Amino acid sequence: MVSTNHAIGHGLATHVLKLASKSLPAKTIASLTGISTNSVQRILTANIHPHASRRLPINLVA
Repeated sequence: MVSTNHAIGHGLATHVLKLASKSLPAKTIASLTGISTNSVQRILTANIHPHASRRLPINLVA
């Protein structure tokens, strides 16, 4: 199903997120799914929310 004013379906967006979780580059994901790299980046930006780590890296611990 496609949302209003959107051209990319939820299934394709989910597939893009699954490929991204396997650490594939956006260009590779775009070629596998048949959408543009900008669309891949837009999907990733909308769905992936980075957060701060609770612990410092080992080299920064006093």
